[in-house]
Amino acid sequence: MAIMRRRMSELDEQADQPSTSQDRWQLVVWIIALAVLAFFAFSGTDQREPDVELPVNTVRGEQIAQSVCVTCHVPPDPSEADRYEWAMELLEEKRTWLSIEFFDFRRHPGGEAVAKAQIFPRTRAVSDSDWRAVCEHYLAHSQVRMHAEREELSETKQFEPTVLPYPAPARITLVRFDPAGVLYLGNTSSNVLHVVSPTGRILATPPIASPPVDLTVDAEGMFITCIGSMAETDIPDGELVFIEKPKAGGSRVSSLLKNLMRPVHTSMADLNSDGRQDLVISERGALLGRFAVYQNKGSNQFEPLPLLKHAGAVQSAVADFNGDGAADIAIAVSHAKEAIYVFDNVDGDFSKRTVVEKSPLWDFSCLVAADLNGDGHPDLIAGNGAAEDPTQFARQNRAYHGIRAYLNDGSGKFAEKHLLSLAGARKIVAHDFDRDGDADIAAIADDEIHPFVYLRNKGEQGFQAGALHQSVGGRWFDLDLGDLDGDGDTDIILGAYNVAQNASARIKGRWESGETKLLVLKNTSR
Repeated sequence: MAIMRRRMSELDEQADQPSTSQDRWQLVVWIIALAVLAFFAFSGTDQREPDVELPVNTVRGEQIAQSVCVTCHVPPDPSEADRYEWAMELLEEKRTWLSIEFFDFRRHPGGEAVAKAQIFPRTRAVSDSDWRAVCEHYLAHSQVRMHAEREELSETKQFEPTVLPYPAPARITLVRFDPAGVLYLGNTSSNVLHVVSPTGRILATPPIASPPVDLTVDAEGMFITCIGSMAETDIPDGELVFIEKPKAGGSRVSSLLKNLMRPVHTSMADLNSDGRQDLVISERGALLGRFAVYQNKGSNQFEPLPLLKHAGAVQSAVADFNGDGAADIAIAVSHAKEAIYVFDNVDGDFSKRTVVEKSPLWDFSCLVAADLNGDGHPDLIAGNGAAEDPTQFARQNRAYHGIRAYLNDGSGKFAEKHLLSLAGARKIVAHDFDRDGDADIAAIADDEIHPFVYLRNKGEQGFQAGALHQSVGGRWFDLDLGDLDGDGDTDIILGAYNVAQNASARIKGRWESGETKLLVLKNTSR
């Protein structure tokens, strides 16, 4: 440790000299050395203060972090990640965003577009000395290890799970139920949409260009959101496809919108009262992205109206949030600008206001609207924690990941209410599953213990959370609702995407042991 301290002192003396490639490598080594020193200082104790002196000036580092980070997003608190994550991952990633290191556009898919967008500072945002102070602040005040205490959930009796056979890999990206009696499934194993019977037999395979991740059925056909690439990329090869309902001569497939930036969700609503359904598309992207209304001009022509011009749009919800009779838009945003916004609709134009802003470590991943407390006003339910890259399993150690409600007072002002801590909440649905007149919540998550949860709405008593033991057999990527067994109540179907490079061997073994691809949760209300 004395050697580490001495080397840190030497590097401090060099801090204000011109930066070279060697200097940058020394700074990286310095960060790792400080992390190791801090680890030994804290390990074996529950203290937040070190039992050996660390060479840190944390006040200065905190001030610099606040002034630099706030230009892009809410500054994260050191407590939001453990020391290893700060040292080996998070601080290293920020070097590019501060132009301490230059982004290699040639190695990034869509790098030419990123370079043209000039999203990184042209000059360094901080000196080596200032950056060292920032690192000292985060490493000195973060926990050695983070542990999220999860609530022990009892087995819910609301649903009975049944495995549905499916003759394709567990690479499902989309599950939608058509009241006509079929399922629509997306799968990365082939560029087709699987039309599946209630028994799991594939009935038809209309071609599509890339994996489908969202689908809306109307009287004429299906609007399908195709992501382009599951992996993070800035190549704009996503599209919105329309497939007509089957006719005697077959189904016509047409591309309504092309060159979308990894679109992940589409809402449909008449936003300007012209009788036509407009599109609200979340183009999540990677480094680039967009959130836009595509105004329907008729004859399959759509005019874009951008609402956000950066990456991270996850899922939108359309409802009259401020009580003026017009359809407003709520959106959850991830990536760096972590937030939930509402766009108030004023005669077809939109005014943005912020419901909540968080640090980038929150990872908002889903958003739905429903009246949870029966006051007639649409509330918001949000989930956070799912990794931006779908090939990565969510972190299990962050207690602030989970499900929250944002209760609407009727004028469009929202109050946050924590509902459940859950690792990697990926999708949420709100519905009156127990038929008692209020909206309950069901969710899927990258949670090692509770990958499916059911929150029963008990009115003034709050929500009663339950889980299903059998749901641990898959990594659930999408879900949908419908009366699959024809008994008059609403069932749930889950689709598995059993891909996660960083999942533990135990979790992967659990997925592979039964290879559950589709799980039907039959509602026991009837």
